[in-house]
Amino acid sequence: GAFPHHLAAPAQFTADKRGWGLAFSHDGKLLACGTITGSIFLWDLAALEKRWHVSGKKVAERDEYAQTIRSMRFSPDGSDIIYSQEGSLGVLDADTGKEKWRYNPEVSANTQRQHQTCRGVTYWKDQSVAAAQACYERVYLPTSDAHLIALDAKTGQVCESFAEKGVLDL
Repeated sequence: GAFPHHLAAPAQFTADKRGWGLAFSHDGKLLACGTITGSIFLWDLAALEKRWHVSGKKVAERDEYAQTIRSMRFSPDGSDIIYSQEGSLGVLDADTGKEKWRYNPEVSANTQRQHQTCRGVTYWKDQSVAAAQACYERVYLPTSDAHLIALDAKTGQVCESFAEKGVLDL
């Protein structure tokens, strides 16, 4: 996760430690970058400049890596940036950086598990659901206690039609 050298990282990025979660927009013009302190930056790659920055949120006290943005992706239409942090999932407006919603499954830490974090996030359109209905567009959150949760991509509400009331026991 080092910042791309050709972008000559500005001081505010390097002071926030190193990049971790990275996602390119589908057209390749934008780069979203999350850091180990929970901050998120959006970079315009053509102009080689920062569009916006969201300061990190403290979500756990465990250690210095607890705030790390683990994974990121753009929604298919590019309007949202979906990210995972310490087992929770958030969605930011790609134009403004404003948080649209955040979901925390409230999974307790367990020292028997090697990692206490979610390291991935994916997006899917359920073609069996009408486009205007809830859960047509979904994001899936894997949890550290071996579950997969389906969430409505627009609202963050659990898609209860998936598995057992929205949660698959892996």
